[in-house]
Parts: sequence; C-alpha cells; structure tokens
Amino acid sequence: MFENSENLFASKNWLSCWEKHCLIGKTKTINFGEKKLGLELLERKIGFAGFSFLELLGQQYGYGQFGSNEDKNFLPEIFSQKTDCIYFKHLPENEPLFKEAKNLSKKNGLMFSILKEEPCFVLKPGKSFEQYIGSFNRERRKKFKRDLKKASFLEPSVVLGCSDKEFSSLFNGFVELHLLSVHAKGQGSVFDFKKYREFFKDVFFNANKQNNLVFVCLKDQGKLVGVLAGLIHKNTFYFMNMGYKPKLKNVSIGNVLVLNSILYCCENGIETFDMLAGGKAYKTSFGAKEVLGNSFLAAKPFCFAMISLKRLAKRFLGAIS
Repeated sequence: MFENSENLFASKNWLSCWEKHCLIGKTKTINFGEKKLGLELLERKIGFAGFSFLELLGQQYGYGQFGSNEDKNFLPEIFSQKTDCIYFKHLPENEPLFKEAKNLSKKNGLMFSILKEEPCFVLKPGKSFEQYIGSFNRERRKKFKRDLKKASFLEPSVVLGCSDKEFSSLFNGFVELHLLSVHAKGQGSVFDFKKYREFFKDVFFNANKQNNLVFVCLKDQGKLVGVLAGLIHKNTFYFMNMGYKPKLKNVSIGNVLVLNSILYCCENGIETFDMLAGGKAYKTSFGAKEVLGNSFLAAKPFCFAMISLKRLAKRFLGAIS
C-alpha cells in the first residue's frame, strides 16, 4: 500500500476496501523507507493443480501502482517470499525493473516472462469543451453535436459531495440503471455480485466524504434515467461505470453521459480522463489513447508451464470463437 499514491488503485481508500470485501488470501505489507507496498498471498488452481501466488493487493482493477525505478528496492524482499508464483499485473514499461526481476528469478530458480496485458484508455480533455470537440474531424464533431441535441430534453446535473442520504439514493439508482443497461445487452457485471457491490459502495462512500466522487446525472421530467460515476484522484477523473434506461439508447444516452463528464473535467481543470481498460473502439471514439500494460511472471517451472498453457488455450479458443 503506497501512502499518497499517485494512482487511485494503490490509494488507501481503494486497498482498505479491497481488504474488507474482496480479499481471497492473506495480506502482507513490505516497506522501503517511507514507502509501503501491499501484497496478497493466495492459492489459485490451474487445471488439476493448485499453486501459491504472490500478487499486488487489489491488482485485479489497478494498474501502474508499481513499476518506478525506486520500486526496484522492493524486489529482493518480494523474491524472498515463499510462493510458487509472483504475478504482478498492470505495470508500466520499465526495463531496469524487469531486468532486476529477471536476475532475481534466475537466482531463485524461477522462470521469468514479461506478458502483455489489455491496455487502458486515457484522454486529455483540454482547457475547454469547445477545444475538445474541435480536436475531432468534421464527421465526429457532427456526431457529438447531434447526440447532444437528440438528448436535449434530458436534464443534466453533476452531484459532488452529497449527504449520506442522497449518496445512498444515487448509488442505488446508479447500480439499478447500470444492471438494466448491461443486462439488456445480454451481458453480466461485477455489480451482479454482492461483494463487489459492497466494495464499490464503500469506495464511493469514502470518496464522497472527501468530495472526490462525481455522479454525472441525466433526468427525464425529474426522474433519474442515466448516471455515470467517476472518482477524482490526483487531478484525474476515473470513469468507473455508468448506467441508463435501455429505452433511451436511441438518443445515444451513453455518449451524452460521457460527453457531460468530459465537460465537467474541462470546466473544473481536471487534466486527465481515465476510461480504464476494455472497449477499445468505443473509448477511442472519444479520443482516448492506449496506455499499454505489462505483467511480469516469475514462477517455478511446473507452475510457469501450467500458466503458459492456460494463456495459450485462451488465445486459441478466442481466435476460433
């Protein structure tokens, strides 16, 4: 756990809520100077065999919370832990760090590999919404303006730092609308699971107390029909998720929620709009750029072989599906 982390997913709020609601194994904190790194020790089954894993605490969602040159100082203690596999995901490019991890893997009889992960998508909205819209080609500008016009009968609002009662109402409305819109597409969501609903509720509640939770809302005749939830951390707006009435998809309500969120960033001097991972075509349509992620895997030979086979099978099945 890093104190005063530059990254939301390594912040005290995120990791403490993860420990409370989503922890599978045991936590371990290692220190170097004033810096702390939270780790999770857990058991995972791959095929017919079970293995012990050492992972970054909360790394299922986070990225970039480990990987600076200074973080090389953590590696000797990380590699001294008794485990079958060290699997750190979502790391930035850092050749010296990976080189040191590879050397320590060799010393400890582990096989080592750098794996490419799904990229995240980030955009810089600029100082004004007009500047942001103006950065696109004519066709895309017309599309955005048409979407906003079609949804002009909806009442936009932004809620920041609300009362506990209003928070509860908005969070429940957000979850309900999110599940409605996702299930209408025949898809599932992390919000289908109670532990993740409780996890996000706690993260959002704590952020709301610090005026770092933003609900971008759309109402139809006073009734909530669309919500986008964002967390503000270190001058970055993290687009966590959104939901809306499926019948309003024909007025591009999802696009309107995103555009209103970007407008909020422009008006409040928020430099970065982080759309997280997945949905490349949709997110790049708003001008988001890929931020490539890496993982490093250091594992005992049999464990390494099983993980490699699993990843190969996943790619093969994906290619023929």
